[in-house]
Amino acid sequence: MDRAARITPVDPPARADQYWKISTTGTTMLTVVGSRGGRKQSAHYLTSQSRTAYTAVDGRRPTWFVDRPGTLVRQLAGPKGFEQPAVGGPTSIWTTNLAPSAIPGSWQTPNVAWLRALPRDPVTLRERLYADAAGHGQSLDGEVLVLVADVLRTGLVPSDLRAALFRVLATVPGVKVQAGRTTVNGRTGVAIGRDETAGVDRQEIVVDPETGQLIGERRVAIRGVDGIRAGTVLGDTAVGRTLVDAVPTDVVRRARPDECTVEADGAVSCRR
Repeated sequence: MDRAARITPVDPPARADQYWKISTTGTTMLTVVGSRGGRKQSAHYLTSQSRTAYTAVDGRRPTWFVDRPGTLVRQLAGPKGFEQPAVGGPTSIWTTNLAPSAIPGSWQTPNVAWLRALPRDPVTLRERLYADAAGHGQSLDGEVLVLVADVLRTGLVPSDLRAALFRVLATVPGVKVQAGRTTVNGRTGVAIGRDETAGVDRQEIVVDPETGQLIGERRVAIRGVDGIRAGTVLGDTAVGRTLVDAVPTDVVRRARPDECTVEADGAVSCRR
């Protein structure tokens, strides 16, 4: 894990009035359960997913989203001719009245203030991660990796915090740097992963060793289960991040505005 701890992340210069264009494209596994011949059966499918988000660098302006319809990639396991998952539909372009700064921050939905408040000291940051992971996921150590992947996937984590997160991962039991390089959607990086001994899969995050930016992640079956063979990719995501000066005019013109409010418990509710 020394290779992970030695990654020195860097960020491009960014102005407060610019936007991060963050693209996530990949696949996820969906399971369909049904009955055939009076017996309960299931089939597993790999489906595509794609989103582009335009998030203000200063976090003080609403984010704009472009969600493209998913497609059925292939069937992973189960009887042939089984019911398929519902995919497709129109592209969804939308925004809300709330800027990220108005929404309570979390590992899944961080904002500038929340990220700034996280400790950069690896020991203190590790304590925070383990406290937030407690009671969630298949295992405590595995959930720490999940939280790190969640926040890195947003593309909003500053370089000094990314460096601290990699140092924390170097101390998590079971987390290892995979030998060689791993390619996700044509981009090559260092894969940091962990076999989930309480489950059936290995989660990997793939990091650009030059910038410390997440370029992708994937889940791989580590043992056969329900017709899925060991080594099968159960889902992967490629993450791209660039700076733009403005949200494209076509996105602004076509976006559906959702009215959202933050409830007393911190949850966000929206109506169209």
